[in-house]
Amino acid sequence: DDPFDRYLLRLSDLQVLVGKKDDRWKEAVRGGHSSLHLLDKFSLSVRIQRLLSATDKSEAALTLSANLPSLCFHVDEEKVHSVVSCLAAHMHGPTTTTTGCDGSPPSSQDLNASLYQSAYVNQS
Repeated sequence: DDPFDRYLLRLSDLQVLVGKKDDRWKEAVRGGHSSLHLLDKFSLSVRIQRLLSATDKSEAALTLSANLPSLCFHVDEEKVHSVVSCLAAHMHGPTTTTTGCDGSPPSSQDLNASLYQSAYVNQS
C-alpha cells in the first residue's frame, strides 16, 4: 500500500508572444523565437505528492517539486504597455476606459480578438 497520491503536470513548448492582430504570429509560434516573443519556448514539470494519512506529524503532508530549465524574457517598453493594456481590458471587460496600443479606447471587437489571440495555445 502506497501512502501517497502522486501527480505529474508536464507543460511543454510554452511560449508567450505580444503583437498586433496583423503581425505574423503563426510563423513566430512555429519558430519559438522572434521579435514578438515575450518568453521564448520553455517547458515545465511539476511533481506533487500528497500523504494520504498523517500518522507521523513530522512527515510533510504535501511535497511539491518542479523543473524549469530556463526562461528567456524579451522585454521592451512597447511589450510591457501592450501586456498591461490587455490585462486591464480583460479584467474590466469591454466597458473599460483602458486605451489600446494606439491610445484610443478599444472596441469590443478588438477586445474579443485580443482575447482570442492571448488564449491561443499551440497544439503541435
